[in-house]
Amino acid sequence: MLSGNTTPGVSTGNPYIYGPHEFFQDLAITKTFHIRENLRFTFQSEFENVWNHPVWGSPNTQVQSTSFGRSSVIRTTQNGLLRQGERQIGFRANIEF
Repeated sequence: MLSGNTTPGVSTGNPYIYGPHEFFQDLAITKTFHIRENLRFTFQSEFENVWNHPVWGSPNTQVQSTSFGRSSVIRTTQNGLLRQGERQIGFRANIEF
């Protein structure tokens, strides 16, 4: 863990800070069952962020702050606009005729 530098101009030993790294993989599975010749039942499932990989927010960039360079916030879905954060699973069933 990197801690904030309290003395300006003095190195803490590791000059490299990487992030935030984002890794998302989504998965969709569909299965269709034929009931009769003209009638089908379809079951669908969608997994967003299927491996539940954590996504950390941007680190604090305020040099004077005691939490400089630290990131403790995971990005989450806000108002349905972002598909980032925790795993989300959705199911849907259709009858087609």
